[in-house]
Amino acid sequence: MGLAQSTIIALEKGEAAGTVTLNTLREAAEALNSQLVYALAPRTSLADMVQQRARALARKKLSRVRHTLQRRRAGRDLRTGMK
Repeated sequence: MGLAQSTIIALEKGEAAGTVTLNTLREAAEALNSQLVYALAPRTSLADMVQQRARALARKKLSRVRHTLQRRRAGRDLRTGMK
């Protein structure tokens, strides 16, 4: 296999403890004549991520519009003496 038993044990312990490094995995892959491939996988679907982002942007835009409308109403109320 290209790896000493002690190296395999150390690698497994590091993996279990969450302390294994990419460099260690790269070295193990080399010893196994393999290529290390790692990825980040989203917890939600792409469609959900897009929808959440769209909602956040819409809320932000609506907040600005609401603020502008409130300022216009306040200015109009001051001119007309209304509350």
